[in-house]
Amino acid sequence: MKELHSHPLVQRFLAEVCRYVRAKEQHSDIKAELVDHLADRIMDYTSRGIEKEESIALAIADMGAADVVGSGLHRVHRPLMDWSLAGILLLFMAMGIFAVYSAQAGWPQSGNGYDFVGKSVLFSVLGIGAITALWFCDYRKLKSYSHWLFAIALALMAVTAATGIEINGATRYLSIGSFQLDTAMIGMFLLLLALPGMPPARNVKQDIFGVAYRLLIPLALFHMCESMAVGAVYTAGFFIHLWLTRRTMKQFWIIIAGVFALIAFEGIRSSPYWLERLTSFMTLNDPQGADYYVIQTMETFRSAGWSGHGLGAFNERLPFHHSDSAFVYFIYCFGWGAGIGIAAMALLFIVKVIQLISKQRDDYGKLLLILLLTMLGVQFIIPILMVLGLAPYVGIAFPFLSYGNNQLLLHCVTVGLILTINKRRNMRTSLN
Repeated sequence: MKELHSHPLVQRFLAEVCRYVRAKEQHSDIKAELVDHLADRIMDYTSRGIEKEESIALAIADMGAADVVGSGLHRVHRPLMDWSLAGILLLFMAMGIFAVYSAQAGWPQSGNGYDFVGKSVLFSVLGIGAITALWFCDYRKLKSYSHWLFAIALALMAVTAATGIEINGATRYLSIGSFQLDTAMIGMFLLLLALPGMPPARNVKQDIFGVAYRLLIPLALFHMCESMAVGAVYTAGFFIHLWLTRRTMKQFWIIIAGVFALIAFEGIRSSPYWLERLTSFMTLNDPQGADYYVIQTMETFRSAGWSGHGLGAFNERLPFHHSDSAFVYFIYCFGWGAGIGIAAMALLFIVKVIQLISKQRDDYGKLLLILLLTMLGVQFIIPILMVLGLAPYVGIAFPFLSYGNNQLLLHCVTVGLILTINKRRNMRTSLN
């Protein structure tokens, strides 16, 4: 085979074919498969008594013109861009800038001269730049760094728990000059990015270690950073990953039961207020306490009507109108129709990614897509349910619509990864 690969006629044919295939990273695989096909044909000719040199020339002629073969392979290996998903992203980013403009117009004094709109535009541009850069990357290389990504996420949150600054009641930020890193969100993203590349447990000992290292330690750090809502999103991703990589059903349910019992016990013991907030929204019997945010959100939603109150409408009862409450404030300004439109866009985004997952053949890529969708999907769904009074107020902001430089960049990187994973779906070596 090596001798055939180095034959001048074969080398010239391979080089000519690959000249028409733009996916250069696929050239070595394409050449190997072409040589396999040539070897089969050469063997057929030599078995008929034809000289080797003539057999090679005949085998190459049988393959067809190099430009035709190369153009066909380019169509097979061409990168796939999901333009509809990219379009939804750009529309979300535009709506996000408009929502931030409306929020700043309604509360010009809230930022003390801080240019929310300008920052949103800047980080939107940076986000598009990050998506463009990721398009040219091979996501499969992340797999070998999975353990490092996980360890970096834990270290980042541990440093924040010890030295972080408090913003809006949560010690989840590291200050670097004038910039604040939301290490809870960054940590959750890195943890979910790492999980698909980490080997699943194969025995009880690995089960215990895996749950402790991959779930309980991260949850303890989320708790120390006062970011249990973010920790809950990670927990959802962890259990989805556990389900998809489970050894047996018994293993899965034992881990589920044990973890939930431990979390419930610790939650009741150390954070009774959080437990109250998670359950009291069903009764709404504490309007000045745990139910305050839920009630204000629901009343704001009801008062919006179909037409809303207009751009920059003032609402002093609604907290965090530019961040955690951005979705309901958008509805308050522009009406129920606008809210339905945003919710429909979110649902369409989720459906589109589910379709990409169903078409993905690489196991690692499929796991990554599922966990990335979990991260964004939960953040889309919870604010919608919260507006309808079907979920407690947990401080999860609507992606792209809410102001938050860290979160906007992370969400853009997430979509960039989704697009680049899908891009490689069609890059396969098939000469059929």
